[in-house]
Amino acid sequence: MRGSDNRPPHFLFLYGGSNGILEKELLEIADDLLLAADNYVIEEFPTVAKDNVIALKEATSIFLSNIKDIYEKINGFNLFKKAEHKLKELENGKGKSSPKVVEEYRRNIMTYKNYQITKEEFSIFISQLEKYQKSLNNYLGQTIETIYLYNDGNTVEIYQLVGDLSQAVTQDVASRGGGLSARFSASARNNTSVFQKMILANKNENVTKTYQEVLIRGNESREYLTKKGMLIFWYPNQVWKKMYVAGGAGDIGEAYLSFMLDDERMNLINGNDMEWDIDIFMISGVKLVDNISGLLKGDFSVGNIQYAAKAEGSSVMGYRQVIKLANDINNSTPEQVVEIMQKEYNKILMKEKKKSGRRNKMAEVVGDSVDNVLIDFTKKRMK
Repeated sequence: MRGSDNRPPHFLFLYGGSNGILEKELLEIADDLLLAADNYVIEEFPTVAKDNVIALKEATSIFLSNIKDIYEKINGFNLFKKAEHKLKELENGKGKSSPKVVEEYRRNIMTYKNYQITKEEFSIFISQLEKYQKSLNNYLGQTIETIYLYNDGNTVEIYQLVGDLSQAVTQDVASRGGGLSARFSASARNNTSVFQKMILANKNENVTKTYQEVLIRGNESREYLTKKGMLIFWYPNQVWKKMYVAGGAGDIGEAYLSFMLDDERMNLINGNDMEWDIDIFMISGVKLVDNISGLLKGDFSVGNIQYAAKAEGSSVMGYRQVIKLANDINNSTPEQVVEIMQKEYNKILMKEKKKSGRRNKMAEVVGDSVDNVLIDFTKKRMK
């Protein structure tokens, strides 16, 4: 806080003492530096014609109009599920809430408990959501392809979404009072109007074997972990390595897809030594998975194509974020829309540059009981 007695003497000098004149000048310099840093990122923002901005605003208005009634109902349903969850937590002695807040929870339950989202309403909502996300990406001059990984333990297949997203997902309720959600369904892959099986020209079975081996080791670790995710152990060059994979099978599957769709990366795994293949798979695949929002980017890219990686149970990108952005765009001038989209796009670029959002970390093998158990299991797998 300014004026603190704990500041070093030169601090007051730099900030102009009591008159604050120099302080103002320094703040302006700081603003200029921050603007220069922002512009460094903005340079990468795609060039957008004014007509594209108008088209995006029109698409936004249509989207919000089409989902208005359904989304009001979804909001009510979500308030009910949140209140239900919070009251259960309070009954079980978890957390504290004021009588006023508790009364609000009860009121929401009474108001919205009969709200149910019909199958037709759900399909319309998801379909409109997908169309609008495509409009956002069209504005940026980019396409994000959705690919689906199917693995029943024996057969591993990759599908591309070619139909309406609403036909590929089922209605679900998120845990801990999260409200309505949409999750990909394995059975939808059988509908050729929704999913098309991908035939890879240079399919590398060694990548698939490595992926399956990593999954087996990860699934074994879940028995010994007190939190979600997986621990993967491997032993290249007579040295034990370990990685905690926060996203579990989903992150491992995303890494597999990133290898299978990229010939150069695929060829790094040659099948000569499983431990070395796992090393490449973990370091150059799983470790790169991040939790950056998929609103304006895919999970990974190959050439000029971005891919959103999905599997059974994967959720559709959070609709609240999409709708918030849509409302911001709808209430803004065309000039402001460009600034809003730049800001959203720059968030992604900055996170990617800083490598923030990566959640799968290498860890030292400390030799505790869990590590020793899993190392013993891994040794048996290696034989």
